[in-house]
Amino acid sequence: MKNKLKQGAKDFALLIRAYSLFHVPEEYCSPAERIPQALRLFPLWGAVSGGVLWAAAWVLYPGFFRLSALILLALDLFLGGACILQQLMLFVDGRLLPSEKKKATLSRSPFAMLFALLWLLLLYSGYLYFLRSDSAEHLFSAQVYSRWFFCFSLRFLAVSRELPYKEGFSRSSFLFATLTAVLCLLPVSSGPLLFSIALSGLMVLLLWGVKRKMPGSSRENFSAASAAVLQVLFLWSLLCFGMGF
Repeated sequence: MKNKLKQGAKDFALLIRAYSLFHVPEEYCSPAERIPQALRLFPLWGAVSGGVLWAAAWVLYPGFFRLSALILLALDLFLGGACILQQLMLFVDGRLLPSEKKKATLSRSPFAMLFALLWLLLLYSGYLYFLRSDSAEHLFSAQVYSRWFFCFSLRFLAVSRELPYKEGFSRSSFLFATLTAVLCLLPVSSGPLLFSIALSGLMVLLLWGVKRKMPGSSRENFSAASAAVLQVLFLWSLLCFGMGF
C-alpha cells in the first residue's frame, strides 16, 4: 500500500509537470513513459486547479469584476490551460506535436491564433459572469469535467497518433478517472453534474463526427482540443440556460 501511494504521488507530480506551468523537479516525478498511467489522476488535478480558482474567486475583491476575471484566466492558464490551449492551436492548425512537449511551439497560422483568442475571450466572459452571479463553484465543475473528458476522448475517440497513449491508458485507469470525477462533482450540486452528463452525450456525437472527417496523422492533439472546447461549452451552456443558480 505504501509503495502504491508513493507511486501515485510520483504519477501526480508527473501529471502536474506535463500539463501545467509548474516546474516540478524530475526526481519527484515518475518517468515520462508513465504519462498514460498518470492520466487516471487528471480529474483529481482538475479538482485541485478548480479548487484554486474557486478559492481565488471567493477572496478577490468583488468590486473589480473585470480585473478578477483576468486574474482567474491567468491562474487557469498557469494551472494547465496554457498547455491545453497550445495543443488546441496545434490541432486547429493540423500540425504534429513534437516528441518532447517542452520543445513544442505555438501554431502561428492566423486561423489558429483567431481560434485561441476566441477561446480566451469566451473563457474570460464566462468567468466574469460567474463572478457577478456569485456562482464560482461552476469554475470548479468545469475544470474537473473537462479533464475527465480528456480521458474519455483519449480512451474512446483517440486518433491514430494517440494510440500509444490509448494503450497505456487502460480500462481500469479510465474507470478510476471516472470515479474520481464523480466523487469530486457530487458535493458541488446535482444540477451541473446532470447537465454535464447530458452535454457529454452531445459532445460524443459531435466530436465523433469531426474525428471521422479528419486524417488521424495530423490530429494527435484531439483529446486536449476536445477538453478545451468542452470547458468553454460547459460554462457557456450553464450561463445560457441558467442551471445551478
